[in-house]
Amino acid sequence: PLCDNNAWRELAPPATLFFGHLLFGTFFFMWLEPCSCSYSNTKIEECTPETACEDGMRKDLATSFYMAMVTLTTVGFGDVTPATELGRAVAIPWMLSGILSTGMFVEALQTMFFSTRGNSDDLNDEDLCREIFDKCGGKSKGSLKKVEFLSFVLVNHALVDQDLLDRLGAAYDKMDANGDEVVTLDEVRRFQRQLAYKR
Repeated sequence: PLCDNNAWRELAPPATLFFGHLLFGTFFFMWLEPCSCSYSNTKIEECTPETACEDGMRKDLATSFYMAMVTLTTVGFGDVTPATELGRAVAIPWMLSGILSTGMFVEALQTMFFSTRGNSDDLNDEDLCREIFDKCGGKSKGSLKKVEFLSFVLVNHALVDQDLLDRLGAAYDKMDANGDEVVTLDEVRRFQRQLAYKR
């Protein structure tokens, strides 16, 4: 999935939206509120517009970026907040749309990292991997029985790795004591007891 160009193309719009919100919040609040005494119940006493940079709240690039990131990821520590009426008015729609953009970005990331290589409804010649096909075919090279086909699809679509299937096959062979390629519930339970006893 990481090498899939389609995955990167699908990630681009939500990533652009998220980073656009992040940059907007960073530069808007750095530009609008570099120094502020705040107002209302958060107003800093002894602070005047002339002494705001010395006595009030300061927002440089790092502080504004921190506030934007903490806000958009919904962590919201509350240690840095919009400090002007205009800042708070802009922050409300910015926060709502920014949180949506964050959700879309996270969803696109998880889709890119955790998606399977394909889907079982569109098995075509390009999707078939000869090496996996042959390995799943066992004794009958060039064709697959139903169980072998299921193994092939699981491995080919990265839902199960071949090593796990091999270990399960080895466990099955140990359970099938008489070699008739059929396992009874008693044989499964006996095998489970043997495993528990060895631990």
